[in-house]
Amino acid sequence: MKLLWPFVAAGALIWMIQIASPSLAAEPKVKVILKYYKVQGKTRNELIEQMQAKGPKGFWAYTSWRIHRSGTCDLDLTITYTLPQLADRARVPLRLRANWDRMIDRLSFHELGHGDHGREAVRELIETKCQDFQSVVGKWAHQDKVYDKRTEHGLTQGVVLDY
Repeated sequence: MKLLWPFVAAGALIWMIQIASPSLAAEPKVKVILKYYKVQGKTRNELIEQMQAKGPKGFWAYTSWRIHRSGTCDLDLTITYTLPQLADRARVPLRLRANWDRMIDRLSFHELGHGDHGREAVRELIETKCQDFQSVVGKWAHQDKVYDKRTEHGLTQGVVLDY
């Protein structure tokens, strides 16, 4: 249940941005996709091994965003968040489960930062009427790499699985 709050907050933020900018001719369509991969284990090390083996592109979680342009500047944004999920929470010791939940909250927060880069790219494209589309998208894709380097892939934001 805790895992969904950041995504609900992100949806509310999108709604507020859309309401606050009625002057835009065509609002971009934003589609958010949540994907999960299952991990299992009874120890911290087992869970970490599962995330390293099953995680997307070798990461514990991954966010991708894609902007599709049609017409002169009609934009669609798709953000896909992929996160780990415990296959059998009841088999995980209570203390480790609490640490897992804390880690997932922080990991979700980190991944939302990547999604924000897609939203910022759309905002900038709208402001510039889609001038230099590839350059703007490239700039914000590069920001994903800068963000991961600055946060050490979320470590400085508390993405750690304690015992």
